[in-house]
Amino acid sequence: MEYSEKAPIFFAYKGIDSIVIKIKGNANYLRAPEFDQFLKSTLNTYKRYCILFEECTGLDSTCLGILAGLLLKLKKTNGVCLFCGLKPRQLECVKMVGLDKLAHIIDKIDTETSDEHLTQMCNTNQAALSSELILEAHKFLLEIDARNKMQFKDVVSLLEEKDI
Repeated sequence: MEYSEKAPIFFAYKGIDSIVIKIKGNANYLRAPEFDQFLKSTLNTYKRYCILFEECTGLDSTCLGILAGLLLKLKKTNGVCLFCGLKPRQLECVKMVGLDKLAHIIDKIDTETSDEHLTQMCNTNQAALSSELILEAHKFLLEIDARNKMQFKDVVSLLEEKDI
């Protein structure tokens, strides 16, 4: 499958009590709404998440914030999340914002993760990009680690000033 901004950001395989999510392409603020909407829809059903980053080509602060929100909610419900196959730069970003404190980082996973096995695809046409989502994602980053305030305070301030 060739990558494009219109291609789905992820594919998911839903088990009985766990979910495997394969992120494909660039996970950025333009593609974040469907990812956020999907994760929020799964929180009442699953407490065990495995997120595969092998085909993820980029990870921005909005998507990091969405993952932070997931991790914080899982922590409150004694859930668990594995991050598998992070590339060096992605791992650096995950550690820089403190997500490694809540997620279990695994270099590789031995299971088959082809698109055929990850059959449940998220509908990418329903969610709209909003400044509320970007603000919420960055506030999660501030909640994860106080050191993130210096990096993201301008984004949060700007979005709060826009009176969203």
